[in-house]
Amino acid sequence: MLPASHALRRLGRASAWALAYGLVFGGPVGLLYYFGGERLLRDVPSSGFDFDTHITQAWRVLEGLRGWGRTWIYDVQNLAGYPAGTIFDADNKAWELWTHALVWLGVPQGLAFNLFTVLAHLLVAPVVYASSRLFGLGRRASLLAAGLGVLYWYFDAWNHWVWFVGMVAYAFAGYLFLLPLGAFYRWIQDRRPIHAVLAAVSMAAAHLVHPYTFFILV
Repeated sequence: MLPASHALRRLGRASAWALAYGLVFGGPVGLLYYFGGERLLRDVPSSGFDFDTHITQAWRVLEGLRGWGRTWIYDVQNLAGYPAGTIFDADNKAWELWTHALVWLGVPQGLAFNLFTVLAHLLVAPVVYASSRLFGLGRRASLLAAGLGVLYWYFDAWNHWVWFVGMVAYAFAGYLFLLPLGAFYRWIQDRRPIHAVLAAVSMAAAHLVHPYTFFILV
């Protein structure tokens, strides 16, 4: 049996780690609520500024998928008529697919659209932490990096403004690129197929979120 003092120290360390992980991974939920996140849980799509552009693009794609089984339709009310769902929504593909998938599962359309923004807020810590681990950082350093990432996401003036006005996909890609980069680095180091697959899948997902990912990575 372990001495009582040693057991208490182990318990104290475990409690400290649990508290740290709870703050870093659970804290964003409270911060999102503080900054008005409860409005994202309604069946009313977030609107205003760049949100309006993304709503219009997503709604056109959903209309095309429901009516004709394709991701584009000819929109006569925009740019004197053009095929909506092509070219100009390159930064909205993941948002459109996400909304369509959730609506197909029975989630109200407005709420499904908003939950993409919630996802972008809540994945900061997990993505930064996982990426840090892939780069070979220890638990302590990875947790610190994730915590700093959360603070940057919510409290950096520029980044806060970007997601506040609806440029969510742009801000999302601003940290999501770390995952394919970290996975590729890990694959170079150990050549395990799982890391190659992770790099490929996460890179594809990041490009669907925003094509700016390409310019970040190269």
